Amino acid sequence: RRKNQHHKEISVGLAPPHPRICGHNPFASCVWAKPPPHPTHGVVRGCRTSSPPLRGVLMIRVSIVAPTPALRAGLQAMLEPTRLDIVSQRTVLEECAPDAPDGIILADDTLLSGIEESDLDISSLALVVMTDSSQIIPLIRALPLRGWGMLPTHSTPDELEAAMIAATQGLIVLSHDLANHVLELPIATSPADNDDPNAEPLTPREQQILALLSQGLANKQIARTLTISEHTVKFHISSLYAKLGASNRTEAISRGARRGLISF
Repeated sequence: RRKNQHHKEISVGLAPPHPRICGHNPFASCVWAKPPPHPTHGVVRGCRTSSPPLRGVLMIRVSIVAPTPALRAGLQAMLEPTRLDIVSQRTVLEECAPDAPDGIILADDTLLSGIEESDLDISSLALVVMTDSSQIIPLIRALPLRGWGMLPTHSTPDELEAAMIAATQGLIVLSHDLANHVLELPIATSPADNDDPNAEPLTPREQQILALLSQGLANKQIARTLTISEHTVKFHISSLYAKLGASNRTEAISRGARRGLISF
């Protein structure tokens, strides 16, 4: 401090980068005495290290879906230090609709099938699935999600946080191993490929949709015929493509016919 020509005390120095944030601990809320002094000369009162997250940091509202209470509680405890705001823990996807989350962390990929029948706004939803299998990639790709990610079941809190942030920005996130597997998949297959009689069988619903595809019906017409949503139709088409080893309708119909799944 010094006195000016009118003998009034004034403070000398620059204001701290943020008047409410302690320079030594970015997560501590501090109160400065008088006008903000120079950071090295200021008197800090009541430094509280347990204050809420920094202002301006976006918290993403997330629901956890897992089959057991222990798994749900464990994931919530893991994610508490992150920027993910856990708004609910649910047993199935359909229960998340009232929570209106920005994203969902799904700890069991077998629970994915219920998403189409739920009241969730899928087009604005980010989904991160914890799985060690790449088999559900075609199913997820068929969903009109805002963004999605697939991480192994042993992922760290930082990895889950990063994947969810990316998915809410409309990106697709894959773990290193899953990405390598996807890149190694053949771009196209010949008609003789994947006609293995031991291949995974189609479900009754997939057989219905394959039969309607063979009749030349569009997705919207199939949805009307079966009284299901168009998104559900796309979901099943993607699944039957994967099982038949097909990349388009013509291949799916051809391979389905060779297997005796449809008749003309």
